[in-house]
Amino acid sequence: AQAGKAADTAAHVTASAASGNLAGYWAVLQDGLSSKVTRGENSGETLRNDHVVRLYQPVAAWPARGGKSWQLSLPDSPPELGGMRIAFVVTDASLTRPLQALALRCG
Repeated sequence: AQAGKAADTAAHVTASAASGNLAGYWAVLQDGLSSKVTRGENSGETLRNDHVVRLYQPVAAWPARGGKSWQLSLPDSPPELGGMRIAFVVTDASLTRPLQALALRCG
């Protein structure tokens, strides 16, 4: 994704011999965020955070024996959203246990 531009990302899961259903979710993650603490015991400190979820979008369950494709369209993003990653995670629909994941770095 480029600052100020819309971005599209696609994911395709091939058919599986497993029975049951799969599900999943998209997550847009950002590293390098910081915030100044103005009150409390950490007043005056700067907190730094990585792996912050900026967008979470679940994907409805589908039969594991069938392949499926999705597209995630991100809106125009301001320049301060650099350092982002887009992840797609496939889960067991009944347990939400991750089975496979892929992350792509933007920009």
